[in-house]
Parts: sequence; C-alpha cells; structure tokens
Amino acid sequence: MANIYYEYPHSIQNEEVAKRIKSLMFEFQKKYGFTATWKDDSHLKVKGKGVDGAVELRENLVVFDLSLAFFLAPFKGKIEEGIVSELKRALT
Repeated sequence: MANIYYEYPHSIQNEEVAKRIKSLMFEFQKKYGFTATWKDDSHLKVKGKGVDGAVELRENLVVFDLSLAFFLAPFKGKIEEGIVSELKRALT
C-alpha cells in the first residue's frame, strides 16, 4: 500500500476552512467516486475504491492522511499532486 500524508498550512478561520473543505470534498466525491463522511467538525473519513483515510482540520493546518490500494500505487505522485493543487486552489 502507498500512503499520502500531506499537511497544508493556512491562515483562514476554522469555520471558513471547514466550508471550503466540504466543497472540495464534494468535488472530489463527484470526480473520484469516493465517500467523505464528517465524524465531527474537524475530522473527515474518506473511503472509496482504492483509497481509505482521513482529513483533519487543525488550527492553521489541514492534514490529508490517505492509504492507496496496490493498484493505485503507481499513480501516487499524480494523486498527491492533484490533491495539493486542488487544496491550494480552495484555500487561497
């Protein structure tokens, strides 16, 4: 299994970050077909074909911690690049 761990620092208020991440996760769900379920105001469970993990909203930091199935391992770099690019777009 390949893992993606990425921390994205920001200076946006927590409520606004949550709103933007919810919108981003909705886009990811449509685009990539996984489910994203909020456990509470700052923790999101991500599950889908080939991906399992979590997104955590911390003070001034968004953390992606994902495990990719074996068949997605060759695409780890592209997947991480896409996540980072979309995250930057959503939080700037």
